[in-house]
Amino acid sequence: MYDFVVLGGGAMGTSIAYLLSNGGRRDVLMWMRNAEKAAVINESHCNSEYLMGVTLPKNLEATSELAYALKQSENLVIAVPSNAVQPLLVQMNGRFNPEKTRILSVVKGLDMQSGNRISSLISSNLEISASNIAVLSGPNFAAELAEKTPSVMVIASSNHDIFSTYKDALESEYLHIYFSNDVAGVEISAIFKNILAISMGIVDGLGFGANTRGAIFPLCISEALEIGTKVFGAKSATLLGPACLGDAVTTAFSSKSRNYLLGLLLAKKVTSNSENSFLSEGKNNIKLIRSLAKKNGIFAPVTEFVYSIIDGTNAYRAFSSLWKSMDSLQ
Repeated sequence: MYDFVVLGGGAMGTSIAYLLSNGGRRDVLMWMRNAEKAAVINESHCNSEYLMGVTLPKNLEATSELAYALKQSENLVIAVPSNAVQPLLVQMNGRFNPEKTRILSVVKGLDMQSGNRISSLISSNLEISASNIAVLSGPNFAAELAEKTPSVMVIASSNHDIFSTYKDALESEYLHIYFSNDVAGVEISAIFKNILAISMGIVDGLGFGANTRGAIFPLCISEALEIGTKVFGAKSATLLGPACLGDAVTTAFSSKSRNYLLGLLLAKKVTSNSENSFLSEGKNNIKLIRSLAKKNGIFAPVTEFVYSIIDGTNAYRAFSSLWKSMDSLQ
């Protein structure tokens, strides 16, 4: 048996597993689809594809056998891309005890098919009480977490005991964990952060300067506040805290951010094969936010700007439309 099982072996999954292991003081099992990659981690104690230069503790092990992994702990972490959650839940169904299991979701995004938040999807598909689910967000890069850079995270749950389970395991002298009961606000924060980071990358890719970034950044935050509070019932304080605004500051101006780099590439009409699935996932999440804004009569010019470029509109033409639309804000 293990103290925690992390489902997902990407950058965030590996980083969370590393933090949970607490320097080798806890037993952690990480599930990943690829058996060869799992074997490499068990043999070399590193995941160089996502956390180069980080040595994983020997009691952090990996497996590609999901049925086995689900029997190893009542404390689970789901750390797969949003478009992979539904297929994973189908495989998980009936293979664990939903009454005793606690789940922390670190997934960023909405379910593409239903438009639901991931925690709602987990609860309904696995027939697990929402009080046994927590969600995590915050201003952090996976690599910096593993490097023990001073950081903060926000964990939201309706159940303080669930929060404490994961807070006690993750928190350290260099990582503060904040509590929130605003599950919806924390969960959707990453989507708005992604829109903002992509928009900043586009602005920089078009060759504009700090003045332009300063004009677009607060506009995007305003959109997040209006859509978040009116559509998802999020609290303004959550969106203006580390989960959303803090994460936006972290990712919107850094070359470490895939979303920022994606914006740069989109502005220059360049996308690599490695970005295709990431681009598709981002486009679908932005499309959902765009649709919800329209449905609720919310003016969201930055969301429209980013979506139109991802959908193929010339970046300069899209920016011109965005700039003209700002006249109505005066």
